[in-house]
Amino acid sequence: MLLHWDHRLSQRFTSYLTGPRSLGGGLLLFIDEADAFLCERNKTYMSEAQRTVADRIDEVLEFPLPQTEERFKLLKLYLDKYIAQSGSRKSGWLQNLFKRQPQKIEIKGLTDDIIKEAAERTEGFSGREIAKLMASVQAAVYGSQDCVLDSTLFREVVDYKVAEHQQRRKLASKSDEKSA
Repeated sequence: MLLHWDHRLSQRFTSYLTGPRSLGGGLLLFIDEADAFLCERNKTYMSEAQRTVADRIDEVLEFPLPQTEERFKLLKLYLDKYIAQSGSRKSGWLQNLFKRQPQKIEIKGLTDDIIKEAAERTEGFSGREIAKLMASVQAAVYGSQDCVLDSTLFREVVDYKVAEHQQRRKLASKSDEKSA
């Protein structure tokens, strides 16, 4: 989503945050790559909305990037969720009348060693990026003719997502250099 953040949008956002105090509830906000959103970078000042959000955060918890073993577990988790269990949802008969069940994906030759290789190659990926990688694997399988996930297709998607990640990091570093 691309948002043009102008003065009116900033005021509207601030009004939502400073609105009625009678609600008495709290807010739990998770922001991936929060430093890019909340931190002061290269002596530029945070916008009013960013200061407003930062002021309302009671505690900050850092979730470090997953290490190789954690990435392996995440890849296995999302492989099961997005691939192995696809097409096997059990829903009520009424839902089955109106919703088409996704096609079952067949997994061929995808070993733990191949997944460990992917875990090593995805160094620097957040948990969200790994989930998106596996969603891309699912999309690639559904886009194929036979709905089969094999090691070749899996590696192709991993290669693509690793290259995309590296390109994004390169662009971010160039942007940081320009603003310095």
